[in-house]
Amino acid sequence: MTASNHVLSDFANINRRLWNDKVDYHVASAMYDVSGFLQGNDSLNSIEIDLLGNIQEKRIIHLQCHFGLDTLSLARRGAKQVIGVDISEKAIAKAQELATATNLTASTQFICCNIYDLHQHLSLDESENLFDIVFASYGTINWLPDINQWAHIVSSCLKPNGIFVMVEFHPILDMFDEDYTRIENSYFNQGPIVSEREGTYADRTAPIRNQSVEWCHNLSDVIQALIQNGLRIETIKEFDYSPYDCFPNSVKTTDGFYQIKGLEKKIPLGLLDILRKLRSTPQDELRILLLGLDNAGKTTLLKVLASEDISHITPTQGFNIKSVQSTGFKLNVWDIGGQRKIRPYWRNYFENTDVLIYVIDSSDRKRFDETNQELSELLEEEKLHGVPLLVFANKQDLLNAAKASDITDGLSLHQIRDRPWQIQGCSAYTKEGVKEGLEWISKTVTKNKK
Repeated sequence: MTASNHVLSDFANINRRLWNDKVDYHVASAMYDVSGFLQGNDSLNSIEIDLLGNIQEKRIIHLQCHFGLDTLSLARRGAKQVIGVDISEKAIAKAQELATATNLTASTQFICCNIYDLHQHLSLDESENLFDIVFASYGTINWLPDINQWAHIVSSCLKPNGIFVMVEFHPILDMFDEDYTRIENSYFNQGPIVSEREGTYADRTAPIRNQSVEWCHNLSDVIQALIQNGLRIETIKEFDYSPYDCFPNSVKTTDGFYQIKGLEKKIPLGLLDILRKLRSTPQDELRILLLGLDNAGKTTLLKVLASEDISHITPTQGFNIKSVQSTGFKLNVWDIGGQRKIRPYWRNYFENTDVLIYVIDSSDRKRFDETNQELSELLEEEKLHGVPLLVFANKQDLLNAAKASDITDGLSLHQIRDRPWQIQGCSAYTKEGVKEGLEWISKTVTKNKK
């Protein structure tokens, strides 16, 4: 386990303790109304009921299910099997207790694990173990450190043509302080947000105080992660209310929902979407990761690949994604910013990469050592092990550009033994050499599939 994985494990343990401590107070709260549920009430709201549609005889997996009320409600509605997953062992124990009390043990199962370890508990390689529906609701994505890996897990759980149904609090809410009176955090993921919490959203007077670790994931990051893992958007909608009275200073609307006082009809509170897994993931669709130092010419190269105008180029501050058709392949190219402050986030995009393109400014000899160091670290990453490498020695149109052969020696590319690699001299400005690089990708991937 790497140092960063140790840190993530510590964060998971912090949040596990947080959710363990919440369980008793949530079970006793009016918000969850467990007594009403035991008498036959449905814990699902009209929002998600309408989204889910007819679930008779469907296999459903409910991610981050807490103590299982919605999981059990899905079973009551006729689902063939519903599996609930949560990180809190106390929540899972309560869910199992409620399943017994409601005679739903035959159609439900509960798994206690970190969602990122789900593959250790389910054999998702076998088609009969896949699900018709993956369901997630209210307060899930803010607890996820890696949204791309999460999206991969969602996709890997689904049958071809299965659907992912998510009803969630809008990520814009993660920007605010606990009282929703001022903006405290970036809308964009800047790493973990560690804070202390008193009470809980279902019982603000609960005598508990816990540390928590959360992450901000903007809407485009969430949706793009799902798309890049083979899902297609069917429905997406933002709304300005919450079905739950879980915010400080909330006011009830005439139709029985809730808004934050002072922010009524000004910001979105909720988000719903349905994404469907494509019937089959085309073998000719590739995920390309485009990396390199800032000013190497990555964005210009991406625009050339997409046959776009390159007269005005803005440096990438986060990421760009474009789909490019090339020699029988659809290339989904992720261009990630190369500034020093952005490079630590490169690792968030490694998952499911088919080809790594690394771009070098051949004319900037002062930064050859820096680019060599960054490339060497990339090639040591476990998630990129064996991934074919194409090095574009860019800006060959400049008089002071180093030759591709000299860069090969400087980067010790001949020592690479664990993957196919190619260095291609090119100029994104004149387009020289770009086509040859794409042809190498097509030949290499085709050969690997045989």
